[in-house]
Amino acid sequence: MAEPDTTDPTLTWANLPAVDVTSAGETVAFLVGALDTGSGIDRVHLYFDHDWEGQSGLECVVALTDSADSFSDGQSAAPVYFDPGTAAGTYSITTAIVCGAMTDWLGLANGGFQDNAANGYTNVPTSWHVAIGEQLF
Repeated sequence: MAEPDTTDPTLTWANLPAVDVTSAGETVAFLVGALDTGSGIDRVHLYFDHDWEGQSGLECVVALTDSADSFSDGQSAAPVYFDPGTAAGTYSITTAIVCGAMTDWLGLANGGFQDNAANGYTNVPTSWHVAIGEQLF
């Protein structure tokens, strides 16, 4: 029988891209690094403080999953589309949930996710920007 996974997963870094929907919609890649020495990472969900216009309407979550882009190398990427109707501004992470393959998880929520909130989060930015025209808000 396999030993239970008692090690919490860790979000080690994130790349939150700038978005420019001045002339058209744009698809950008969100990337995260996550580790779980026990069972591996199943998924990471990043929740933001307000919605953007996606392909199917309003969205506020970026889901990075092992099934779409394996975490076997310690990182995963997810393409996210932004419609030209997306509002300019700064979009900040409100919740980050990291789920291990054996249902262990780590989450910071309700404004608890701050720059350098814990030693393991020093490489995780907490916001990204959407630009329209020459202005970056």
